[in-house]
Amino acid sequence: MSRKYTGNIGQIDLQFQFRFEDTSRYFKNWLSECTEDILNPVQVTQQDFDDQKRWGLIENSYVEFLLSAYRTCDYLLKYSRCIFHGAVFLWKGKAFIFTAQSGVGKSTQLFHWLKLYGDEIKIMNGDKPVLYSESSRVIVYPSPWKGKEGLGSDSLTAPLGGIIILEQGKENHIERLIPQKSVPQLLMRILFTAETEESVRNAGRMIEAIVMSVPVWKLINKGDADSAKLTHETIRKELNL
Repeated sequence: MSRKYTGNIGQIDLQFQFRFEDTSRYFKNWLSECTEDILNPVQVTQQDFDDQKRWGLIENSYVEFLLSAYRTCDYLLKYSRCIFHGAVFLWKGKAFIFTAQSGVGKSTQLFHWLKLYGDEIKIMNGDKPVLYSESSRVIVYPSPWKGKEGLGSDSLTAPLGGIIILEQGKENHIERLIPQKSVPQLLMRILFTAETEESVRNAGRMIEAIVMSVPVWKLINKGDADSAKLTHETIRKELNL
């Protein structure tokens, strides 16, 4: 029998139902087991599993945990929230996100910042924070999905200060993007299934809220410490931090 759980993610109460008994262990302190019947729980489908087989992923509890982020995001989008693929750190009272496709170097940049500016920053989430659009600002909340390194906090929250889109290159260069150039790349970083027109519209609204409230930079980088120094100085000067 599938086990049922309740929890709160991004300040929204959710209900989950898992296929595998030990999936809940990856959520640690985020969920409590529920014995009552659940209507429309967050649940990974068989089609979700089948779609991942092309990447060599098998049906097990860890894959169910990973895929549950997409189904959770579908639910959160109804409440001006989303799960965003990026590594986020707290600096000068604001949250800053490194975002890119997997393997491009989000964790590398984060580790450079820790080594160079560890007394200034705190890691909030290493992989998939929750973003909430509230009035004219965006708030960053923690989530259970912290990446393979498990980096981050279950309690730190802060207003979003900016986003850095990463791209690998032979030289280090950073530039601030206008919304028209940043929107397509940021939309790809929202982890949702895009199964319904409503969810696509809601994801678009989230991206609009982000680009209208915070700066977005593109960092072409070699993955070295100098690229982190360049980013640090650019943000500090442009935002007067």
